[in-house]
Amino acid sequence: MGLLEWELRFFQEDIGTNLASFQGQYKDRVGVVRFTEIWDDPLSLSDIQIVEIAKHEAIHLLLWDVTTLGHSRFINEDEIATAEHSLVRRLEKLL
Repeated sequence: MGLLEWELRFFQEDIGTNLASFQGQYKDRVGVVRFTEIWDDPLSLSDIQIVEIAKHEAIHLLLWDVTTLGHSRFINEDEIATAEHSLVRRLEKLL
């Protein structure tokens, strides 16, 4: 997905009722993916479902810059354009 500038860390821990979560640090380019350690039935998820959960969190990473800028109170047009074009280039490779 062209996200090699990110350092990713993976944890398995109690994250409430979610199966997984993603949290990123915009400036440092560090992303944390957390998977739940509490499964109702560990055998209830197929390999395909686990891949879909991982894909979902990867999409959060893909959108992180745009999402972060959207929540920022003080941004300039160059930052928005840069984040938008970065996302466009990545999607061009995937689609």
